[in-house]
Amino acid sequence: MHLPLRYPCIAATFAAAAFSAFAQNNYIPASAPYAETLVVNTKAKHKELQKLGLHAIPPGQHEYAIIANIYPEKIGKKSSTGDIDVVTSGKPLCKQNDKEQFYDLKLPASDATGKPFGLNVMEINFKFAKNCEDALAQAFKVRAEIQSQIPSIDALFKTAESLKTVQTLPLAIGKSKFDHFGVDLEHHRIFATAEDQHQVLVLDSTSGKLVSQIKGVVKPHAVLYRADLNRIYVTDGADGALKAFDGRTYKQLSSIPLAKDADAIGFEPARNLLYVVNGGKDAGQSYSLVSVVNTTTGEKEAEIQVEGETLEGMALDIWRPRGYVNNKARNSIVVLDRWNNKVVASWPVTLGKGNVAMALDEQHQRLFVGCRSGHIVVFDSNTGKELQALAISQDVDELQFDATTKRLYAVGGGVVSVYEESDADHYNPLSPVKGLGTAKTGTLVPELNRFFVAVPSSDANSPAIQILEPVNLLSGKPADLPAKKPVHAAKALELDFATMAAHPDLRKMGFHAVPPGGQESLIIANVNTTRIGIPSSDGDLTSTKDGQTSCSKKDDGAYYGVKQPLKDASGKRIGILVMEMPYTSAANEQDAIQKAEAIGRQVAQKIPSFDSLFR
Repeated sequence: MHLPLRYPCIAATFAAAAFSAFAQNNYIPASAPYAETLVVNTKAKHKELQKLGLHAIPPGQHEYAIIANIYPEKIGKKSSTGDIDVVTSGKPLCKQNDKEQFYDLKLPASDATGKPFGLNVMEINFKFAKNCEDALAQAFKVRAEIQSQIPSIDALFKTAESLKTVQTLPLAIGKSKFDHFGVDLEHHRIFATAEDQHQVLVLDSTSGKLVSQIKGVVKPHAVLYRADLNRIYVTDGADGALKAFDGRTYKQLSSIPLAKDADAIGFEPARNLLYVVNGGKDAGQSYSLVSVVNTTTGEKEAEIQVEGETLEGMALDIWRPRGYVNNKARNSIVVLDRWNNKVVASWPVTLGKGNVAMALDEQHQRLFVGCRSGHIVVFDSNTGKELQALAISQDVDELQFDATTKRLYAVGGGVVSVYEESDADHYNPLSPVKGLGTAKTGTLVPELNRFFVAVPSSDANSPAIQILEPVNLLSGKPADLPAKKPVHAAKALELDFATMAAHPDLRKMGFHAVPPGGQESLIIANVNTTRIGIPSSDGDLTSTKDGQTSCSKKDDGAYYGVKQPLKDASGKRIGILVMEMPYTSAANEQDAIQKAEAIGRQVAQKIPSFDSLFR
């Protein structure tokens, strides 16, 4: 019997459980994408809810079942007798669970017209409600919010809309196809690479209007804008170069020689390094290169040779010095050690063909690989294991993940395919946007809530920029960083990078200490340099106050958070060492502590004194 999950290609994940469930006749087929999106989005808005779900009779079925739940594995489970009693009686129910400290709530549910369809289930923790009466009052408000967004019962079982058209901007530039975009938030600019017109178009990101053109690029592929320098970097595949332009005048400042077919890029803000794929077939070579360019000095610092004649898109970790590159010629992923500038692994891609695009969800340690065969292959970025494949339009060339809204966007074949992440292993397909010609590239600008798509010219139409607005989003915004204090600990940062490179089982590591002349503990080193200078939290300070190592298990992210005293080579305590170790690297909390302490001892041996960290 087939289990029609609404998440493509994850049947293997639930195979044993599904067989057992169906064998016991506890589950029925249920697919309600809009209902699931509604439930996930509503849960994200309400911190008082620790559980939320919807029950209804799925189309073609005759029994009530869970059609949407924040725990996807529950979908399709038949409603209990107690659930159905609430539906038939029309009376809400609240039970107080003293053991687990929450109120269990069941409320009859209707659509926006008042037509009943089933049941709302919720759990509210004791700390958010005084009693059952108070919990019910809150539940009624949540139910009203949900019901107002259900135009009809049929709508529950349809796919949720993901994007709507805001503006279509025809471009009077002649025939052209496009490659990747660049973004300048400060000056409200979008850079579009018009390959056949040998230029980069400068668009106003607010109005979408064309405001200028950057000449002198034979075949532009990718763009990086560096705000602190007001400088624009463009890869030129025909000239085999990385070209830098003044952000005010658009005049060319320099041209850094690379091999032919200079194409996709990845930027590391910690050291202002730009990684550029180049070489291979177009350069007459059987191998390709990943060149490392210092965008501050304009110098090429290193070249990493990769066997294979075609490299495509890449993704760089922020929290650890690792990079991932699509080796399309070998249908594999090349894993880079960015500290030592070398290839450390190669992961085969077997669930898709023609791997060209890439995106990353570091929080959940998932690497997304866009394949032109019509798949997004999901990898565990710790182990290189393929987990599942998500169906998309063919000929993808762009893949982007927005960690705030948990949206995954793929552009290819004139379609923008969209998935919403429920958790690390569950992805809810949303309604795609079609009819975009042969569009294959686009860019999301979360700060504007806009998605820009480049639509190439055709025999009947001029090229255009399609501006879309993401809708039905998960609520939330990036967390505001605390005010940072100035700190300079170059040696500590070098040690952090080197240690992370030597220990791929770590996903994060930070050094905390009171800088010389300072009065409070700060983060003095982290591969994610945006964290440097942030004061240590109360949790950081108290967790190692007794000189012992603490460990906490984090299911959202699947890692162990380990905090231990930071010591120098003499054994003197000089600060706090914070690490995050994935579940795939440690069997349990005690194992995580032992491994983290071993790394801590290695770190200590490389610190001759406290002052050495700040040299």
